[in-house]
Order: sequence, then C-alpha cells, then structure tokens
Amino acid sequence: MSEIRIWEQSLQKGHKKLLSVYSGNNENVSKEVKQKALQELGFAYQFISDNELLQKCEPLSIINAITNIARTSITLNPVMRLAYLVPRGGKCVLDFSYMGMISLLKSNGNIKTINSYIVYEDEQFEHDIVNNVILHKPKYSSSEKEHNARKIIGAYSVAKLPTNDIDYCFMPYWEIEKVKKSSRGGFAWKDWQDEMIKKTVIKRHFKMLISVNNVHDNKLNALLEIENENNGFKETFNQKNSGLGNAFVKEENNDKSRAEERVSMLVEENTETDISEENQKLIEEIEGKDLISDADVIQVEDKNNLFTEK
Repeated sequence: MSEIRIWEQSLQKGHKKLLSVYSGNNENVSKEVKQKALQELGFAYQFISDNELLQKCEPLSIINAITNIARTSITLNPVMRLAYLVPRGGKCVLDFSYMGMISLLKSNGNIKTINSYIVYEDEQFEHDIVNNVILHKPKYSSSEKEHNARKIIGAYSVAKLPTNDIDYCFMPYWEIEKVKKSSRGGFAWKDWQDEMIKKTVIKRHFKMLISVNNVHDNKLNALLEIENENNGFKETFNQKNSGLGNAFVKEENNDKSRAEERVSMLVEENTETDISEENQKLIEEIEGKDLISDADVIQVEDKNNLFTEK
C-alpha cells in the first residue's frame, strides 16, 4: 500500500469527528454509527480522489467539511444528490443542493412537500402579497433554445405545511441576480441556471420554514449557518475537475474495490506525521472542537509546515 497522502490524513481525522458528532461524544459508539461514519467516509473519498482541486485543499477545511456532514445528518451519497464536497478558495466545503434542503425540512417535520418554479414574462402570473397567494399558469417551450431565450421575471416556492396550509415565497429576478453575483459557484450558475434559481428561492423560504411549529432544529440551523458561510464570494472553477458539476451529470467511476480498500486502511491505521511540538499542541486544541472555524485554519497556517510527510 502506498504512503498515505495529506488529504487522506485529513479524512482520517474527519472520520474521528464523524464518530464523535454522530455518537454525541459518547465513548461507546454503536455498530450502526460506525457503519454510517464509514459509509460517509467512503463517499468523501470518492469525491476527493476524483478531484485534484479537492486534493489540494487546506487539510483542516477537509476535516471541517466532513464534520459538517454529521452536524446536518446529510449524506454525500452521489445517487441521492443531496450534498457535495466542492473546492472554493483553496478550501473544501460541504455544499447542499436544494434537494438536500428539502430532505432535511421533510425529515424534521417542518413541511409535507415543497416545490419551486421559475416565472417567465410570457406566462400568466399574479401574486397577492397581502394574502400570500400565487396564481401561475406556466407555458412550456418546444426546444432548449426557445426556453433559454425566454425572459425570467422571478421564481417562487410553494410549501405544504404539517397543518395542510399552503405557504409561498416569491423572489423577483433582480434579487436572484444579486445572489448570483455574490455567489462563489460561478460555473454552476452558467451551466445549471434553472437549478440554482430554484435553490436560491428555496433557501430564502428555508429560513422561514425552519421556525414552523416554533421548533428550531439544530441540524436545520447548522445547514443554514454552513450555507451562509459558503456564499458571498466569487470564484473561478475548473468545470472539468469540479465535484459539483460532475455530480449532476455522471456517477462516480472510480475503481470501487481500490477505494474501499483505501478507506478501510484509513480507518484502521493510525498514521503518524512529523509535526513540531508547538504545532501538535495547537492541532490537538483545535481538534477538540466540534467545528473548526476559518480562524483556526488561519492560526495553524501561520505556523507553517503543518503537515510534513515522512
């Protein structure tokens, strides 16, 4: 077996965090929790091993992203398309699809169903703001070219609450454009505009729906916190290597047996690295936290030579 790489070392540490958060810091970790953590580690390995940009991300950002999986109870299962590991600004971040947001709202009992729709200029659309009621008669294009040529005036989501009440959230297109300009996922807006518009309006609605029944679930709050941290800056992506873009159009094509063997080794082995006594103390202090912040990353980076392989 070849020497463990730096990003694999980060996955090792992330696996420990997964076990800790999943088990509520309980020393007696159940078999089910161990299996769940191992499964998510395997999904994370698939994302990173297939993406050179993710492999070059700051080691602590990988640990942080893995920890966020447990904080939200989301899954990286590529078939479900609920969340992805994405490189941004040299860091690995956990990015949620709008389907991931919907999944958490449903599992927490905040909604029964929710859908989002884009409104075009050539459609009949009325929004009763006072009563929060929307009347929309959509028109469907006969080709992709015709669809792309239509002018968008906004988007809305409609949620069915546990009480069977219907709740709407509308965003005019100029607001969506503001979100787009401040987003770091530039390529996603170019290649998956409809999906990103739906995610934007659902995210806006999400902030209101997490308070349904006056219950603020920690997992929903964590998702919103992570989403807010991930947005706000532009970034140029390499679409060919980007995990998010690839996740929409193809399934992982890695050698499954090799990946599983590698993941098992990461869990079973305790690989050491040459780290100074000062840095080791700092790392142990930071790893004791449930969530590693950007400030922690910067603090360690300033020490230099955090990971030096033997």
